Amino acid sequence: MAAYVLLRYGAPDGQPRWLEGRAPVGVVAAHTHAEVLPALSQVEQATAQGLTAVGFVCYEAAHGLDPAFPRADTPLPLVWFALFRQLMPVDPPDAENSPASAGMSLASAGMSLASAGMSLTSAGMSLASAGMSLASAGMSLASAGMSL
Repeated sequence: MAAYVLLRYGAPDGQPRWLEGRAPVGVVAAHTHAEVLPALSQVEQATAQGLTAVGFVCYEAAHGLDPAFPRADTPLPLVWFALFRQLMPVDPPDAENSPASAGMSLASAGMSLASAGMSLTSAGMSLASAGMSLASAGMSLASAGMSL
């Protein structure tokens, strides 16, 4: 199944906005700590080429950024980003007919952003949709106490 992303975020005016991503041009994932930095580098390169990256970095990825942090495992990928040419604005989903309620999720990670009512920007993860790279945005893993 191809990745599908339904994203709710708080726009600068404070109003919630919904974006939809279908048919990504690629997916970047890291399943081991050794893959974390190369995966983030791939995401940065993709956004520098104008693609939009939507995804997440797990707390458990911290060891892949700095071995001083404890090693921890997770059933999710440590890093996961879908890469899109663009995200399309959409109306808020109808609870009964939304892709999230039909079981569509953030690819194989099994995270449904819409049904969880989560926004990646509130989690500090949606950088590329604002046209920023991970490095220039200074994305931080606040819970891990470190910055990229």
